[in-house]
Amino acid sequence: MPAAVIPEHRCSPRRAPETYSPALNPSRKTRQHSHSAHRISAFRSTVLELRGSFDEDQIITCGYAPGNAAREVSALSDRIGGLPAGLFINSIRAFEGIVSEFVHLPSEAFEQSVFGCYDYDPFAAFLEFPVHMVRQNSNQLIATAFELVDSGVTDPVLIQVDPELIPPRTVYNGPFSQLG
Repeated sequence: MPAAVIPEHRCSPRRAPETYSPALNPSRKTRQHSHSAHRISAFRSTVLELRGSFDEDQIITCGYAPGNAAREVSALSDRIGGLPAGLFINSIRAFEGIVSEFVHLPSEAFEQSVFGCYDYDPFAAFLEFPVHMVRQNSNQLIATAFELVDSGVTDPVLIQVDPELIPPRTVYNGPFSQLG
């Protein structure tokens, strides 16, 4: 499990930034998408299992618009005095917004943080910081679908295909260039 999805306890202005790791989630509380709801549930369960407590402040819902995500991560950084120890982003669209905010930061700003994204973009290798990414296992999804068709299954079946964890990698010639 990547560190980016294992947040510490909520940060108050009196606590150090490294004790707070939120998940930036595009779902609105009033209209959650089922995939986002599953991701939130898994995030919450993992935090509870590994840390024993969970604070709802660790999930920031901001919609899918990149501009909203950029504003939220900027406000979060202002609130805790820097980047959090870990930040897990639920969609590539929100990730695009966060990256647009991160381009204004010096390389040193990323040294104490871990980032994860529940989507995959190969261009993340061109970022100055490493990002754990999750990619749908398309080959297994297609193979499973054909197995069902070939076997003549006609009743509804729910099959969960685990995604692939893509380790962080970067082509950047800096402190993270040797990862992945």
